[in-house]
Amino acid sequence: MWDSVGKIDNKTWFVAHSLGCVTILRLLAQLTVNEMPAGIILVSGFNETLPIWRQHGLSEMDTFIYPPLEMGQIVNGVKHRYVIGSLNDTIVPTELTLKLSQQLNAPFYALPDLGHFLGDDGINELPLVLQLLI
Repeated sequence: MWDSVGKIDNKTWFVAHSLGCVTILRLLAQLTVNEMPAGIILVSGFNETLPIWRQHGLSEMDTFIYPPLEMGQIVNGVKHRYVIGSLNDTIVPTELTLKLSQQLNAPFYALPDLGHFLGDDGINELPLVLQLLI
């Protein structure tokens, strides 16, 4: 993963979606406060077992969320933290995305009727992400 990411500095931003949010948070948890990026934007993020995993017998997915992450270092090191969720997400319940924003002490943007932010949901752009980056 580190080879894909490259050098992280105070101008680096990560934008992640769904399972990618947990992946990025696990990566950041390995860094010191001084090595953290400038910001993160997490879309439909979560940090615990999804109900859909249980419904479909996907217990192996729990390897992405266990052991639990300690968010303190990320909160202290990443200056700009934003979490975006959809009020009708059928994959990641809005409550789990809200909970992640609270764990990160990050503003939560609850957007109506965008599903899981997929092309199948009619979502090909998310202007809010660009607004937060600028």
